[in-house]
Amino acid sequence: MGEKQAERLKESIMKIDRSKFLCGIIILVFCVLAVSVNCAFGLTDTELQSVRDGFDLRRDSMLASQFAKPYPPSRASKLNVWGLQDYALAALYLNKELDKANNAVIKAVDIMISDPALLQGNGHWKGNLFFRIYRFFAHDSKYYPGRLTPEAEAKVCEFFWKWAKSRSKISRADIKAYQTWSYWGSENHDAQRFSTAWSAASILKDVAPYKTYKYDDGSTPQQQYEAWTAYVTQYLRQRAMKGLCIELGTATYTKYTLQGWYNYYDFAEDKELKKVAGMVLDLWWADWAESQINSVWGGGKSRVYKDDSTKGSGSTTAMSWYYLNIGAPGSKHPGVMCMATSTHRLPLVVMDIALDVSGRGVYEKSSRRPGLRKLPVPENAPADTNICDPDFGGNFRYTYVTPEFIIGTCMVEKRPYKDWTGISSQNRWQGAIFANHRDSRVFPAVQGMPLTYGKTYNAHWSVQNKGTLITQKLAQKHNGAMRVFFSSKHLKIKESDGCVFASSEKAFTAVRGAWGDYKWDDKNWIRLSDPFAAVIMEVALTSDYDNDMEKFMKAVLKNKPKVSDGILTYTGLGDSGTFTFDTKGNKAPTINGKAVDYAPDYTFKSPFINEDWASGIVKIKKGKREITLDFTNTKKTDEQSVLKKAEKAKE
Repeated sequence: MGEKQAERLKESIMKIDRSKFLCGIIILVFCVLAVSVNCAFGLTDTELQSVRDGFDLRRDSMLASQFAKPYPPSRASKLNVWGLQDYALAALYLNKELDKANNAVIKAVDIMISDPALLQGNGHWKGNLFFRIYRFFAHDSKYYPGRLTPEAEAKVCEFFWKWAKSRSKISRADIKAYQTWSYWGSENHDAQRFSTAWSAASILKDVAPYKTYKYDDGSTPQQQYEAWTAYVTQYLRQRAMKGLCIELGTATYTKYTLQGWYNYYDFAEDKELKKVAGMVLDLWWADWAESQINSVWGGGKSRVYKDDSTKGSGSTTAMSWYYLNIGAPGSKHPGVMCMATSTHRLPLVVMDIALDVSGRGVYEKSSRRPGLRKLPVPENAPADTNICDPDFGGNFRYTYVTPEFIIGTCMVEKRPYKDWTGISSQNRWQGAIFANHRDSRVFPAVQGMPLTYGKTYNAHWSVQNKGTLITQKLAQKHNGAMRVFFSSKHLKIKESDGCVFASSEKAFTAVRGAWGDYKWDDKNWIRLSDPFAAVIMEVALTSDYDNDMEKFMKAVLKNKPKVSDGILTYTGLGDSGTFTFDTKGNKAPTINGKAVDYAPDYTFKSPFINEDWASGIVKIKKGKREITLDFTNTKKTDEQSVLKKAEKAKE
């Protein structure tokens, strides 16, 4: 671990509320001070364990704040259901104001069930927190039994029955239909919807009189529970085998998708589901850990909206504070509450990957990700359902990681908009982030239009190797100009001969159009004169150029791109190689004469995470630490029997 990273970790630990947790903080600080700045093997078990043990202190400091000032706040004229849930969870967890907390639960349910439109549109947004409150504090809880009153328990059951009776359809838990790769609305909406369906059945199957009731589709709570348990288990396996989430790295929606994963881990009665949920959380965070600096997720992402694209904040920046004491401290967002109160903790190897930024060194990370639609759309597919191709996602994510910067993109074929699921192609992000500040970054982006509220779809295609990235705007109806963002507050900017240069503390960046000119829209954004001109971006460590910006600039300026018959040829800096890029057609880009492979024979490949394509065997390793996550299906017979029961229930 480098001196810089050790100092950052020490500073982050000091952010915890000293007045309430002074003893714990002193222990943590002494452990951090013991870190050797020349250690080549990461942090010791003792050092990592001290950070992991600090989770409880960080959680409790947040809960104390949530208890004192719930978020989101209610207004005098309108109570906020999320705020009531957050207050109730905090108060019940801290064992304070139990009468008031139970009344908050009852009020929250009454608001939801008294408004059919609210229940229809927002019930699945509230289900995960209602379930967590019930499972933590009901009379039969294995955690904190008896803190919920019988009246509050009955209200939660009433919420789940009124939501699930007509909305939870056992046919949607059919694993055979689309291998769990269909989704309702969007990925995070769908994940919340079926986790709420599972939650409802999990509770109601054991509670009179609901356990004798039948849903509108004729199924019972027990049948629903068995079907959804089998579905969720396979859903999580499939995500581990085929690239995790479609909504990749989104700053907004990640926390909502993961809520259910934490509930499965903490409360699943089925041992296999609990095991798979824990493993997929380990994998998800390992995937994040090796491509982040200071909690900021680098590399290609989707559904990163304009306001989020320029900042190093979001779901993982908030959640990582609880696990690792880095990022944004103390988030009380309702989407974070399941994670913040979970019993799940990261394996030491994942923590080491995340925290030992210097010791990780310089490396490439690549993976296959889901994104393409299943075409043609099956004739019997529900009208409100989207189906992702589980076998060829078409999204090859490539990231180049150093201790001082991360640059990455999602390499995709030049395809029409209709080929992609909207949640994959919407507001894709690519570019570089830098270690000197969470908001320090340079990235190319196609401008969104007012008609689509600034959103873009299938906006660009790209090729990258090492620190060289080439990208071009795609012709879509509502996509605007090609621009490049420079966080001028955190970077030093220079211009020369049609190139814009930027320097952070230990990284240099150069951006140019393959042809044409540019102009500044403001102090941060340049706009290319030809919106379809390819953008060439180079990022390098300052040490590669003797910390001399002029030397870097000369290397870039003498390296001229060439365009002939629409084919851009360019040789990148260092050992990035020679690229060809078809700016007029749709031929796959090449690197050193080899076409980009959008479907390699692996799911994950890096020095730290490796999995053969769809094998379900994931190895996570750093130094002497290593774990193997085995997602292979050991319950095929059980799942088939559940499906047969589900088929009978539909008859």
